[in-house]
Amino acid sequence: MAKKMVPGTKVKRGRDWRYGNEDGDPPGQGKVVDQLFGLNGQDTEVSHIKVKWDKSGRTEKYRMGADGCYDLQLA
Repeated sequence: MAKKMVPGTKVKRGRDWRYGNEDGDPPGQGKVVDQLFGLNGQDTEVSHIKVKWDKSGRTEKYRMGADGCYDLQLA
């Protein structure tokens, strides 16, 4: 699923969400701004997704496969 989360894709909280109201209150949608590959930047699989939230305006990174966790899902 992380491969489908290209910049511009709308996302929302996923099954492993643990970030309080970073996405707004009540929870809202955000837009993918970047894909991150592994912790060292040399892996070929997406491990994190950077999102800018519509309601809060925050931009943060979230796990999408790292540690077996998925913090986001497609909106």
